[in-house]
Amino acid sequence: MGLAEAFDAVVSSARIGVAKPDPHVFTTAAGRAGAEPRRCLFVDDSLGNVTAARAVGMAGLHYRNIGQLREAVAPLPG
Repeated sequence: MGLAEAFDAVVSSARIGVAKPDPHVFTTAAGRAGAEPRRCLFVDDSLGNVTAARAVGMAGLHYRNIGQLREAVAPLPG
């Protein structure tokens, strides 16, 4: 999708051997990004996975359309 360069880390649950909504997926992603979970945004089309990410302290976006995602990751006006 051409998004990899836009993010600090991309984690594939298939590669780490644990699937969402296991908390290890989210903590691994935060660790690879070198950030605390509270500094991370998790985006998924499954509300259950978003809820699980929020439970470990991440911001979570329940994805429904590309416009919503673009708005969520747009730089703040400054």
